[in-house]
Amino acid sequence: MAAHKALQMEYEQKVAAQETFQGIAIQGQNPKLNREIEKTELKKHCVKMLMDTYVFGTFDAVKDDGVHFPDFDIFDALEEGKTIQFFEQAFEWENMTYLFYPYFWDRKDKWISRSTLYDSDPLFTKFLQAGSARVVLPVHPAYNDAIMYFLENGGSVWKGGGKPQG
Repeated sequence: MAAHKALQMEYEQKVAAQETFQGIAIQGQNPKLNREIEKTELKKHCVKMLMDTYVFGTFDAVKDDGVHFPDFDIFDALEEGKTIQFFEQAFEWENMTYLFYPYFWDRKDKWISRSTLYDSDPLFTKFLQAGSARVVLPVHPAYNDAIMYFLENGGSVWKGGGKPQG
């Protein structure tokens, strides 16, 4: 019996040593990846709010007939590219700041499901639970006139040429 206990203790020590050697298992995603997810989703919604709602999500320069390799329509790509370039370059997305507001700023029927979402990353939990968000989005100084044109002309994107006139 004593020999069995000694062998069992030796086994348990080896298992414990192996677990220590392997390190501690960290739960959840990398927090840096979580920040990228937050920023991408907030950026998507900022663009949607700034663009004409009927235009957002309709870009279709890439064509896929389901049989051949995907291809793109050069004329659609050139036209859509001007809008994409405007939104990507006019705003300093890398300097965007944001604050998440609590779940109760969402529809009441979503309160329970929102308030019970959790992640091991506390800031990502706030993102998941948010009912709304405040986003501060700086404009690149070189695009001040283009943004003013955009805002003063019902969301028309200035697509190059001379200095835009309001």
